[in-house]
Amino acid sequence: MSNNINDFFVPEVLAAGIANGISGMPVFMGSRAVIVDTSLLTNESTGDKIKIPYMSHLGDAEVITSSDDDSEGTVDNVGSDKEEATVKQARKVIDVTKWARTAQGKNDPYPRMSGQCIDVVRRAVEKELITDIFTSGLPLEFDGGTNPIDIDMVVDAQTMFEGEDTDVALMVVHPKVMGSLRKLKDENGHPLLIEPKSLTDAQVRYFCGAPVIQSRLIGVDTAAWSAVTEAGTSPPDLTLSGTPTNTFSLRVEITTGGARGTAKFRYSLNGGKTWIKSNITTAATYVMPGTGTTLNFATGTYVTDNVYTATCSASVYRTAICQAGSMVAAVNGAPEVWTNTNHKKPSYEVGVHWWFANHVYRAMPGLTLPGVVTIKHGISTLSNIR
Repeated sequence: MSNNINDFFVPEVLAAGIANGISGMPVFMGSRAVIVDTSLLTNESTGDKIKIPYMSHLGDAEVITSSDDDSEGTVDNVGSDKEEATVKQARKVIDVTKWARTAQGKNDPYPRMSGQCIDVVRRAVEKELITDIFTSGLPLEFDGGTNPIDIDMVVDAQTMFEGEDTDVALMVVHPKVMGSLRKLKDENGHPLLIEPKSLTDAQVRYFCGAPVIQSRLIGVDTAAWSAVTEAGTSPPDLTLSGTPTNTFSLRVEITTGGARGTAKFRYSLNGGKTWIKSNITTAATYVMPGTGTTLNFATGTYVTDNVYTATCSASVYRTAICQAGSMVAAVNGAPEVWTNTNHKKPSYEVGVHWWFANHVYRAMPGLTLPGVVTIKHGISTLSNIR
């Protein structure tokens, strides 16, 4: 008699564990900049528009000039039709073959798997929020040119809130900007970036009184590739085209020799520390997803010792300053867990599905301006920190 998946795995137990953790999900390390709303329904469809809870600014009072004025006055609406977000669906598929073996032993896999799934949801929410901050066009923008970011620039940027910056809760920076902030010091040589006091503290840094987090998801402006360096036995030319979206340290290695169209390669965006993809067949062009860059392989015979390297730098970076409650992460608080048999191999698979909709306020609730300002700026001269 064969075992059924439910002999080892109960979807409802995993779903309940994930739901319990999502309500307290620490988006951006628990920053107050994000309101986490777990009331999104599962019957929302991908692409649907939902209204974001909002209390609009009522403006100034009307001054009545005559005691005989019996008019109704101007009626203001509470709420805003402009504050809406698009629903998206995400999933994570898990092979439960090993799960079944673990469940037969003394270990309980549910808490650990629930924790990992909650982390997957959190990262998906953070990725979308960062994308919204820097591409939605909703935040205010301060242009510091190519001048390195410093405390004066951050203060100047906050003046764009026009006095509505009552509670700055978060700064979001590119990793190279974090390196630049670490080099800033006061007149006594003390760092302006406050590091965690101990390894037991939450790994949150502070600048100008605001928590700072770093993410490579932030795109860069005016980035450019260096010339490609070629090595190995008579390597055919490899050139790069396009506008890079971030800073990279590219390394391309030929893994199978032969003519273009037969030879295979792998590539890394961090100098070979990790590989994005391997055993890709060479062609006239290959678009590296998410980089804005295309690899152009010349005709010729490639050899397995052929290596190509190039670096991408930027002159303008972007940083965001976010007030408390300036963003909303609407998440389905009860993700669904679906099971099925994978007929391509002797295993069962579990799919964790959830729905979410993120939003950066066009105007802070009760105020008139957005609660996020982005800064365009340069960075101080750094050694190679890729």
